[in-house]
Amino acid sequence: MSVALHGKQAQESSVLIDTTVQEKTSPTH
Repeated sequence: MSVALHGKQAQESSVLIDTTVQEKTSPTH
């Protein structure tokens, strides 16, 4: 497993979590 690949997966996971939290906490939703 390459460091670059691991970093990309971690970054995508962070984005997915961030968008989920924003949707749950956003007053417009």
